[in-house]
Amino acid sequence: MQKAKKFHIGDIAWEFPPNIVGGLGTYQDELYKRLAKRFQITAIPLMRNGDKSEHEHVNGAEVFRIRPRPELFDSYKLLTPNEWYVGGDYFDFTIQSIEILCKIENLDLIHSHDWLGMWAGLVSSRHLNKPWVVTMHSCEIGRSPNPNPWIVEIEKLGTKADRVIAVSNGTKDELIRMGYPNKKIEVIHNGIDLKKYDPEKIRSGEAKKKLGYDGKKIIFFVGRPVREKGIDVLLKAFDEVKKEITDAKLVLLSRGDIPNLSPDVIHINSFVSEQERIGLISACDVFVVPSLYEPFGIVAVEGLAMEKAVIGSRTGGIKEIIEDNVSGLLFEPGNHMELAEKIKFVLKNDRERKRFEENARKRAAYFSWEKNARKVTSIYNNLLNRERS
Repeated sequence: MQKAKKFHIGDIAWEFPPNIVGGLGTYQDELYKRLAKRFQITAIPLMRNGDKSEHEHVNGAEVFRIRPRPELFDSYKLLTPNEWYVGGDYFDFTIQSIEILCKIENLDLIHSHDWLGMWAGLVSSRHLNKPWVVTMHSCEIGRSPNPNPWIVEIEKLGTKADRVIAVSNGTKDELIRMGYPNKKIEVIHNGIDLKKYDPEKIRSGEAKKKLGYDGKKIIFFVGRPVREKGIDVLLKAFDEVKKEITDAKLVLLSRGDIPNLSPDVIHINSFVSEQERIGLISACDVFVVPSLYEPFGIVAVEGLAMEKAVIGSRTGGIKEIIEDNVSGLLFEPGNHMELAEKIKFVLKNDRERKRFEENARKRAAYFSWEKNARKVTSIYNNLLNRERS
C-alpha cells in the first residue's frame, strides 16, 4: 500500500537549531522534531555565527540557511523612512526567503514567526495562493517602552493570515488591541520536555557541590541582558536580600555585558549547553523570572519542571504559568522591594519552599510540546483540508 503524501510546510523564522538564541529557537527545536513525523518541513532561518552549512537536515526538517549579503544593505534603506530603519539584514532575509519558498515544488502551507518572518510569509502566500499561519511569540508594543512604529505596522500584516497562534492569552490580548480578529487567533502555550528536565537525573545537592555552591543560598536567573528581562530589578532586590541573608549568591546566566556587579553576583557570560543549564537550575534554591514583559516565559516552566520554587513577575505568560502561592510566587513587575521580600520568604521558610517544589513539576506537566504539536497539526490540517475541498 502506497504511503500517503505528507503535506509540505515552509517555515520562516530567524532562529533554528542548533543555533538557539532565545525562546523562538527552543520553540523551533522542540516543535519541528515532532511535526517532521507528520509533515515535510522546509525551514528558512538566518545563518548565524557557528552555523556550518547553508543547506542541511536538522530534526527531520530540510534547512536552507540564509547568508546575509551586506553589500546590498545600504540600498534597502530606500524602502523605509530613515527614522524607522531597522537593518538591511531584515530586507535581505525577507527577499531571500521569498525566493526559496517560490522555488519549492508542491508547497502546501506557509508558517512564519513574528515580524521578522511576516513580510515574506504574506508575499509568498499571496503569490503562491497558499494558506498562511503566523505565530506571534512577542509584540513590539510590549517589548519596548518606545515601540518602533515601522515594526508595529509590519506586525499588523499578520491580520491577513489565515490563522494566528499566540503563545499566551496576554499575547492574544495585545494582538486584538492591534486589530487582529479574535476569531483568527488560537492560544497555544509553549511546552517542556519532562524527560529532559528531570530532577531525578541530577539532584540539587550534587549540582551545588559540583559547581562549588555548597553551603550557599543560590538565586538563579537566565535570560538576555535587555531591559524587558528585568535584570536591574533583580539586582536591586538582591541588594535588599543580602542585608538579611548574608550567604546568598545570585547566579546570572546571561550572555552580554552587565556592569557594576557585586562580588556575590556570579555572571556566566558565555554559551552553555542545555545540559549545563539544567545543572545550574538544579543547583539553585530559588529561580527568579523578573521580566517587565514576557509573552510566554519558557524558562519559568523549566524551573518548575526541575522542582524549583519559581518567583515571577505578574505579566504576560508568566502569570499564566505560575499558580501564585501554589507552584510559586508572583510579584508586581518592576517592584524590587516586593521581589526581595518574596525571595527572603522562600529562602527563610524551608516548609513553604518544599511545598512550592512539590507542586512545581505537576504544574510544569500542563505545558507539553506534544500537546503544542497536536494543536499546530490540527490548524495545518484544517486549512489544508479546506484547500482540497
